[in-house]
Amino acid sequence: MSELLENNIKHLNATYGNINISFEIGRFTVIAKGNTYDHKEKLKDLGFFWNANNKVWEINFDKLMERDLSKTFVGPFQTIEMTKKKIFDYIEQVSDKFLHDLLDIVFLKGEYRISFFNSPGAKRYHHAYTGGLAEHTLQIVEGALKMIKNYLYLDINRDMIITSALLHDIGKVKCYVNTSDGIQITRYLEQFDHIVLGITIVSRLSEELIHSDEDKKKFEHLIQIITSHHNLKDWGSPKEPKSPEAWIIHTMDQLSSKIGGTVKNKS
Repeated sequence: MSELLENNIKHLNATYGNINISFEIGRFTVIAKGNTYDHKEKLKDLGFFWNANNKVWEINFDKLMERDLSKTFVGPFQTIEMTKKKIFDYIEQVSDKFLHDLLDIVFLKGEYRISFFNSPGAKRYHHAYTGGLAEHTLQIVEGALKMIKNYLYLDINRDMIITSALLHDIGKVKCYVNTSDGIQITRYLEQFDHIVLGITIVSRLSEELIHSDEDKKKFEHLIQIITSHHNLKDWGSPKEPKSPEAWIIHTMDQLSSKIGGTVKNKS
């Protein structure tokens, strides 16, 4: 088996696994199995044909090697486990107790510790794939930390940068779900925006962590950053950024959403 054919089969399985389709090597063709009836149009677009004698959707080896499918489909730049490890490493860098405890609850101990890393970043516009939300979030953290090096004359709070970057889109864990028909929006997104959901989640989880006026100020700053990370009301943001940290998170969010997960999915 050629390397291109093998890689294309692996990529098909990774791409269509969430809609219960798998791809296997036959004698002369690659065969699609599973929920093929509901997604036959996608298979046709890929070049698969219906073999009425064997009652399977299949494609000839040569046909499947006409293009590198890894450059066609949207998917994570790296494994979800690698993204998770990097995010955990950044959490450990946060020395402020209130902020660190909040991150610990969200990403390591709480109800979203699994769903966050499996969530897509959107239904179609950017990072629209399993693990997309975590990948988008990591891009914000890493980009924001690089950006603050350009403003050493400002008293930018590094702990707040990491925390707000990690939590700016936390509301999306309740917005999308992977189904046999692909990514679907939930009833929560039908009623609320992900910013509203994020504010609700962070507010609820922060209640028992605020033990001083200083903690309250940090909480309010964090909420302002989450509230304003889209900047404009036309983009769903209730308020514009009010601090250097907020402007940095907004800027990196825009960059990541525009160029860091927007390769067109031709499936």
